[in-house]
Amino acid sequence: MSSKVFATSVVLATSTLISLSTQIFVNSSQTLDQAIFRPGTAGCITKWFDLDDPNGNGDYELLADLLNTYPGEICPNPIAIEAQTTSGQPASQTGNIFQVYNPTSGFACVNANQVRRKCADYKVRFTCPEEWCSRCRTRWFDQDDPSRLGDIEMLPLILIRYPLQICPKPIAIEVATVGGTTVLPTENNFLVYDPTQGFACVNAQQIRRCQDYKVRFTCPMRFCRRSMYLHSIYLFIYIIYTYTLFGVSVISILFSSECTRWFDYDNPDGGVFLLNGLFSTIDTVI
Repeated sequence: MSSKVFATSVVLATSTLISLSTQIFVNSSQTLDQAIFRPGTAGCITKWFDLDDPNGNGDYELLADLLNTYPGEICPNPIAIEAQTTSGQPASQTGNIFQVYNPTSGFACVNANQVRRKCADYKVRFTCPEEWCSRCRTRWFDQDDPSRLGDIEMLPLILIRYPLQICPKPIAIEVATVGGTTVLPTENNFLVYDPTQGFACVNAQQIRRCQDYKVRFTCPMRFCRRSMYLHSIYLFIYIIYTYTLFGVSVISILFSSECTRWFDYDNPDGGVFLLNGLFSTIDTVI
């Protein structure tokens, strides 16, 4: 195999990599009651993080600490944040006063600022921007529809149905209707919306019924690097197979910009001009 063919295979392998909605946005100048929906903040949702507990001074889920503890699993510039107690109660319903609650800094509840001198135990998750979500992102998956129970797009089922097309431990998830409308967990009644589990909408929990949804995931960068390596191996094996089956002359034609000379071995009296005819007639030239 020539170096030109090998170089071309590397380029093709790289090009075949896996390419791999409104959320409550609270900034430092807003109270929870003033929190607003921002349709423009669509992005991927991280898993829940619970780094601290309320023992001591309070519960601190600060972005800088989370980035250090979970490298690569959170974007450095989130566009939205959501906080809940570890039991699933929204932060706005706890009655606690928050010292910090914004996507650029994270979340902090100080015990001394509370009426009962004790914060609840909180967890947080973030919405990340498109440029971070798309670094190592899967295609869209739609393996269920909302008939019967609802629309169940759970990660274990997707892993079984689409092996090697998704990482076993995604770091973020996006959900949209099959028509393309992005949906976020804060404005819909979803049973599951988490990259570590997948997505589930149950008809019995809706006023009408669930729509038909699709999901995609953001994976750790090592998954895409490994995918590139595997694609390179598969392509290399394919090239070797083709080389063995058809011979070097055909490979040269496929990957070379050079053309053969003109051929005319048939006439229009009922015949058909076929490539295999050329091979059998002048196989030393093509």
